[in-house]
Amino acid sequence: MTYENFVQVQLAAPLGSSDTTLTLANPIGAYRLPPATGGILVLADSVGSPAFTEIVSYVSRSGNTLSGLTRGQEGTSARAWPAGTFCYQSLTAGDFANALGLKAPLASPTFTGNPTAPTPAADDNDTTIATTAFVRAAMALFGVGEAKSLVFVNLDTIHVSGFYSVDQCPGGPNGGQGNGMLLVTGSGYVSQQTYHPYGTSTTYVRSRLGDTWSAWSEVWHTGNLVKQASSTDTTAGAMMAVGAFGLGNPIRVHAELNVLDLNSLITPGTYWLDGGINWLNCPFDAGSLVVTGIGGFIQQEVMHYVSGFKYVRTMPGSGVWSAWQLQYKRDNIIGPVSQSGGAIIERGSNANGSYVRFADGTQICWTHISNVAANTAYGYVFRSASTVWTFPAAFSTFPVTQVCEQSGNGNTWGGLGNTATSNTLTSFSLFAALSGTAATIGVSAIGRWY
Repeated sequence: MTYENFVQVQLAAPLGSSDTTLTLANPIGAYRLPPATGGILVLADSVGSPAFTEIVSYVSRSGNTLSGLTRGQEGTSARAWPAGTFCYQSLTAGDFANALGLKAPLASPTFTGNPTAPTPAADDNDTTIATTAFVRAAMALFGVGEAKSLVFVNLDTIHVSGFYSVDQCPGGPNGGQGNGMLLVTGSGYVSQQTYHPYGTSTTYVRSRLGDTWSAWSEVWHTGNLVKQASSTDTTAGAMMAVGAFGLGNPIRVHAELNVLDLNSLITPGTYWLDGGINWLNCPFDAGSLVVTGIGGFIQQEVMHYVSGFKYVRTMPGSGVWSAWQLQYKRDNIIGPVSQSGGAIIERGSNANGSYVRFADGTQICWTHISNVAANTAYGYVFRSASTVWTFPAAFSTFPVTQVCEQSGNGNTWGGLGNTATSNTLTSFSLFAALSGTAATIGVSAIGRWY
């Protein structure tokens, strides 16, 4: 029903008792026609003291014509009305009854009875009054109280936070149609999905940035977590344990692996060789071992725990280990040499002089001899007595020798003495153009020690 102020007009034509349309005259002065959208009117034979009245309702007005009349409302009777009958809008008892019927009875400060209101849509987002039905529907929309059911709905389209029951929905892990529980957190530009397939303890997660979802990732738990069975376990995907492959703490080869032969240690890692063990294919008794490589190409490095000497060997694709090779450094490059091992350079001295030996077999000996005087006439020159020099280290065969005076005045030269050169000694005499006094000479020999 609609109302308009100052509605009062007269019938422009007679109205029969069963007519459902009527025609109104134009209003006079400030009076108006009734609303065009329908309402209630009172028909009366007089404005001041009517003898007859009838309440009618109408559906619509077009111009001065009212249509859809319902006659004889609220206890009045339909009757025939002549032209000029007054027609006006007034609040009636029915209006008040209808208006009060739309309101819930009040028992201050709460409603009594069972007040109702229209239930908005569950996804409504305005100031509409929320009914209990709306609240439950809105909660269910986000899976609160009871998970919202999704059937044949692509999970890529679920962005709103809530709990969902998934039934044959594409977009699940492994590209399949999911059946399980889905938890969505976040909304708008970013969100995260956590998915639990029915009948399993498996959990998957993924996240969304904008319109792009990341790939599903399975969450590790006690049911699917693969751990290393040992510190040298190389199972693909196994989680490393503390001390795996000797990280942080080397693996004790005998105590932890019960291994004696280093040929069998081909898993990359850091190991410890305890003392007092009869190791096989090891260059010493105790120390550290580092294994590197991939496939059939393996390298082992061992270091002695006292001397610090390091040996290296390799195993190429043939599966045969090479010989151990000593790695040289500053503190072992000089020392006793030998043909099959030892240091690179050996240096020594004794009462007969000094010597140096190289790993390639070269040997050099030298010394200084004083009080040598070339003062004995020998033809047109002078010579010293023959002096024997025993080498500070023996050669494998006789070496090349040299004699020279320290002063180097150009008038002296050395030569072989009365004793032939051998691998252990030589002899020399100092020759001079003029008779000279005692001088210091240097002698040297170069040859091989093997």
